[in-house]
Amino acid sequence: MINRAAVLLLALAIPLSPLKAGAQRACGVERWRVKILADEDRERVSWTPETTSVAALRQVPGPQQALPPASRIPPYELRVYRIHAIVRQILPESDGDWHIVLADPNQPSETLVAEIPDSACALGSGHEADYAAAGRMLRAAPRYGLVELDGVGFFDYLHGQRGMAPNGLELHPVIAIRLLEPEADVPGADSLRQRSDSTSQVDSDVRVWLNTNSLVYHCRNTRWYGNTRNGEYMRESEAVARGARPAYGRRCSS
Repeated sequence: MINRAAVLLLALAIPLSPLKAGAQRACGVERWRVKILADEDRERVSWTPETTSVAALRQVPGPQQALPPASRIPPYELRVYRIHAIVRQILPESDGDWHIVLADPNQPSETLVAEIPDSACALGSGHEADYAAAGRMLRAAPRYGLVELDGVGFFDYLHGQRGMAPNGLELHPVIAIRLLEPEADVPGADSLRQRSDSTSQVDSDVRVWLNTNSLVYHCRNTRWYGNTRNGEYMRESEAVARGARPAYGRRCSS
């Protein structure tokens, strides 16, 4: 565990002493061990994702008892949920978490909070690499893009969090994010996405899938679009700027 933590620190380019000091000052407090999967019940969590939706999770009955500081509330906090959602907003928090407001694709007014812990604040949890990878994928997600997200159920205190479900249920921590088809037919998101794209991208600059290992990018409706082990969606101009080349030498943009 010591070696793994040391490798993570080097990867994040954070020296050991400032990390310890920073963790004491800035990492979360309320139910923190539960939030990073370092609590006494973490071995009871089922890792087979249960497919559901933002709207359905908002209907889960909230807890009737006080929230335990270092243990989980069954059955909802012992499950990993998999949802498809629109990324409506991403906010950094003072404890280093990424606070994500997710909207239901079929009911865009229905929102839920998901959070990715700062991997530097989760040393010893065994999931540091998961949080770091989820954070990288989140940064690649387009505004109003559609994602598939896996996260553990967690009840938070209701204190006016943006996008919070009425029952206090969050997906916290998020353990995986996958970008779905950017052009997918997502009710309520198309106009928002088009407005966002029009301010920064030209229509002819299409989205591609970049294999981040080979630096070859793939066009939509081709075999490897979104299907390589390592990669991310981006505009073709961004891929070219990274030094990538098109698969089979054929550009994707008109």
